[in-house]
Amino acid sequence: MRRLMAVILVAALVAWALFASFTPLEPAKDLKDFGSLLGVLLFASAILERSLDVVFSLFRGEGAEQLDAELWRLRRELDSATPEQREAALGALASKASARLRYRAETRAAVLPAAFVVGVFLAAIGLRALASLFELRLPDGNPALGGLQASVFQAVDILLTGALLAGGSDGLHTLVTLWRDWMARQKPA
Repeated sequence: MRRLMAVILVAALVAWALFASFTPLEPAKDLKDFGSLLGVLLFASAILERSLDVVFSLFRGEGAEQLDAELWRLRRELDSATPEQREAALGALASKASARLRYRAETRAAVLPAAFVVGVFLAAIGLRALASLFELRLPDGNPALGGLQASVFQAVDILLTGALLAGGSDGLHTLVTLWRDWMARQKPA
């Protein structure tokens, strides 16, 4: 049901955008600064990841360490278990390993929304990904977009940049690598 609602919402937004008479954006004529932007986004994402790791370690680290210590203890018990004790030791180890996986999943489930909120905040104060891809000013210096379209573009840029930052530095590193390879192919031989 949620997927259906999401599809309907996206279709409604696309239909609205088509009939709203938005001005098409021109691609940026010089994308040299885009590589620098990717580097900045990568660095910001790495800082965000590390900061959230520290913050969440303050609150969840002790529980994770306790589970890890119990797993270590259960592995040692399994190593020294007699054949009669082995099945029970394996069951205890599997149960604790499952508890550790649940704990990690709960932590990730808490970190991702926090990362998105901080990423959106960073985008809102000016760290944007999409704006550098398009000519947002006309040659005479006036804005290329007006009113509602400019607001929608800015909102989409903020949300997508926030999501990009929240996604972590691995994905951004892939983008940086693709960009670097593309730029290398553009150089004359």
